Amino acid sequence: MVYLKLILYDRKFKQDDIYPISVRIIYNRKTTTISSGVRIEGKYWDYASGSIINTHPNYMLLNTKLSEFYLKVQKAILNLENTASFSIEELRQELSNNKPVNKINSSTSGEQHLARSGYNSRLPPISGNSSLKPASVNFCKTACLSSFIGGNVS
Repeated sequence: MVYLKLILYDRKFKQDDIYPISVRIIYNRKTTTISSGVRIEGKYWDYASGSIINTHPNYMLLNTKLSEFYLKVQKAILNLENTASFSIEELRQELSNNKPVNKINSSTSGEQHLARSGYNSRLPPISGNSSLKPASVNFCKTACLSSFIGGNVS
């Protein structure tokens, strides 16, 4: 079972009294927090209801943003619980929307990256009658690799 609560993360003293609002997640007796991206002064936080009080100039907009973030965390938890593979690391991955990427290191060749990405299957085949020379195919593969990794390949 996963427990959630919106909290004002005021564990560390701040000179300007502005603290981040986080979601506290308790799973298997372990506690972690995920920041919502909203920061407010401590005097505007209602600890009982877990929301921003109405004396804050933008309380409606900020409470709406907090509700949307809380809902996003709940949906991610439900998705992960349905797959029966819930962990805090997977939850953070789901919330950041960063899917695991093919890491490129110096020991892996460009051909291996093209094979993983499926770009080789999109290239025209080389046959004896083809007008494509190996240099033009290498250029095409280099262009495909650069679009795959998002940068220039020389």
